[in-house]
Amino acid sequence: MDRVLMSATLEINSELGLTDPYGEVPDLVVEVCLERAVEHWRQQESPFGVLGLGGVETATAFTGRDTWDRHAHKLAPLKESWGIA
Repeated sequence: MDRVLMSATLEINSELGLTDPYGEVPDLVVEVCLERAVEHWRQQESPFGVLGLGGVETATAFTGRDTWDRHAHKLAPLKESWGIA
């Protein structure tokens, strides 16, 4: 549990461009952190991407895609820097 929460926290800090952590963490950040941590936890059992399920005669399976974009959109109001376009 600590591993997925820390991973989610690092992704959020990177997205927001934070150099210093928040004193009091906004509710939106807590919500996104928990949602992302759940995705990391579930990813252990079913990773996203394309999986080969057998030899040449069998097809590949497409699993769920990486869902970070929806979290980034939620965090946009809190973003401190947007970089160079």
